[in-house]
Amino acid sequence: MRTTELLPALLDLLLPGGCGGCDLPGPSWCATCAARAGPPHWTRGRGGPPVLAAGRYGGPLRRALIAYKERGRRDLAAALAGLLATTLAAAIPPATWPGPAWAGGHRGPVR
Repeated sequence: MRTTELLPALLDLLLPGGCGGCDLPGPSWCATCAARAGPPHWTRGRGGPPVLAAGRYGGPLRRALIAYKERGRRDLAAALAGLLATTLAAAIPPATWPGPAWAGGHRGPVR
């Protein structure tokens, strides 16, 4: 084994690698698994209130969440945070986003 191949092989032994959804070599969250997770959608548990889910809890999304939470795959944090951010952006209209209490040109807080 050449020294140029040694470092990637050593890192692969020390750090988890591959997609958290399908285990294929490559990025921590591949485009195929992202597409299979599905779009955000409203769902309801057994008699519970409606909740907004970031995707379908099954298949690659379920495997990625379990890998992150139970197997320490912290490399999935950015991908999972992106799913959550997309879900929140879809749920909260921009007009309701928090903003400055004061607007220029006014003598008091805008209410």
